[in-house]
Amino acid sequence: MVENKIWEILFKTKPLILGGHLEFLGLHAEGYLRMWNINQHPEYLKRICDVITACVRGSSLKPNVVLAPGSQGMYYAQDIAAKMEGVRAVYTGIEPETGRPTNEFLYGSRINPGDQVVIVNDINVTGESLRRLIELVKSKKAEVLGTCVFADMSGGRAEIKREYPFHSVINLNLPFWPENVCTQNCDGKPLVTMWQIMRSPVIPGDVAYEALLSRQNNSGGWLPWNLKI
Repeated sequence: MVENKIWEILFKTKPLILGGHLEFLGLHAEGYLRMWNINQHPEYLKRICDVITACVRGSSLKPNVVLAPGSQGMYYAQDIAAKMEGVRAVYTGIEPETGRPTNEFLYGSRINPGDQVVIVNDINVTGESLRRLIELVKSKKAEVLGTCVFADMSGGRAEIKREYPFHSVINLNLPFWPENVCTQNCDGKPLVTMWQIMRSPVIPGDVAYEALLSRQNNSGGWLPWNLKI
């Protein structure tokens, strides 16, 4: 029942970009999950966070901190912490180039020695963001209780999942490849990057790739979407 409701959200918001040639953090892929299609709707975000919160409670984990990167993962941390009495939401900075978390905290928040921490994020592809957050918690002499994401797209590549309790609301088998072994004919099929997607207006995923290419061709380039931060 819960899974059906989550897929209903995906059907309504159309965040899945499929059938394209996309770049994500140096990897190439046929598809991508654009989370802002979902996260712009607070009611849908709340339903997802309800599922993650229920998982944390059902696992008998008792955190006093929910940690997330200060990107879209912070929406999840805020809502989940609000549902659990006495729990703080803590956010890290992010790298402008990659969107991955830094080892600095935002807004004066902090993790103290002995804190019991659950780490949350929107998606997991390589496991690198979760790994960084785990190392940050450990450097503060706090304890990682587990990690939770909305969508796991790692396909088993993220070793970090085996080190701590890990939960994902959905699993998406979207293949990713290093550029040098890309199956999408890099010389023939136009490549759309993650940052070009993120700087575009929200577009239904089933038409996003073609729409983005059309915008690129009609404007003679990606400006202003390709401006670097």
